[in-house]
Amino acid sequence: MIQPGTVVEFDRKKQFTHVQSLGEGGTGDTHLFKDDTTDMLFAFKKYSPKDTNYIDEHYQRFVDEIKILFKLSHPNIVRVYNYYLYPEYKLGYLQMEYIDGATIADFKPDFLGKSWVEIFTETISAFEYLEMNKILHRDIRPANIMIDNNGNVKVIDFGFGKKLTGQDKDGRSVFLNWPVSQLPEETNDEGIYNHQTEIYFLGKLFSNILGKEIANFKFEHIIDKMVKLSPFERYLSFHDIAIDISQGVLGEINFTKKEKEVYRGVADILSKYIYNYINNYEPINAD
Repeated sequence: MIQPGTVVEFDRKKQFTHVQSLGEGGTGDTHLFKDDTTDMLFAFKKYSPKDTNYIDEHYQRFVDEIKILFKLSHPNIVRVYNYYLYPEYKLGYLQMEYIDGATIADFKPDFLGKSWVEIFTETISAFEYLEMNKILHRDIRPANIMIDNNGNVKVIDFGFGKKLTGQDKDGRSVFLNWPVSQLPEETNDEGIYNHQTEIYFLGKLFSNILGKEIANFKFEHIIDKMVKLSPFERYLSFHDIAIDISQGVLGEINFTKKEKEVYRGVADILSKYIYNYINNYEPINAD
């Protein structure tokens, strides 16, 4: 019988066939591989920094990204399957879901697929989940929000993500985000960066992508509130945005006022149970 606390090493081999390169970044490259056993395609992110002056710091960020992703399970966030670390060489690999699609900036809705309303709703859902799990993405840009070939939003690249612990409510690295002409007030005045700050950057991203089409966008009023420079005028949380999205959907259904109140009450109770379930859920990552 194996005693608790015993370290067990599994001697195993897996065969992957390299298919193609998927891109390069400052801290490593990403490649597409096929698992020869299952015939599944996976994206492998290799830690291999170009700037060797910060190799230890970047390696720790790579490990932090693994820790963050292994605790996440959401249909609109990239899924991680495995990792391979070689700390003695400051080398590592992260095996992830392969997302075959385009960045959100290149997404073109058509009558057969999802609309911008659905893309916006799924993106808010992903960030609401991150907020609930006290995780800051900190690198919100079009390249890090993908739309797969089935029209599903996938938030990727948590290389600069931060897990907030204890009373910690803020993170730094505001300038990692997609560039904007004006920064929200809390970053200028106090250097604060929190989920309310991420609301601002995500709102700016959608405002930029939609361009002139935003005038006809169903949730233009929501984006307008997301991009307020003052945190006192902006949404306090992604959960509040999700509630306003739900109310907008309800507005299209011919419910009576009483029926809408009952629905919202039930939805609020259901939401609390779902949050409680997700908070206590630990995904199983099988090899």
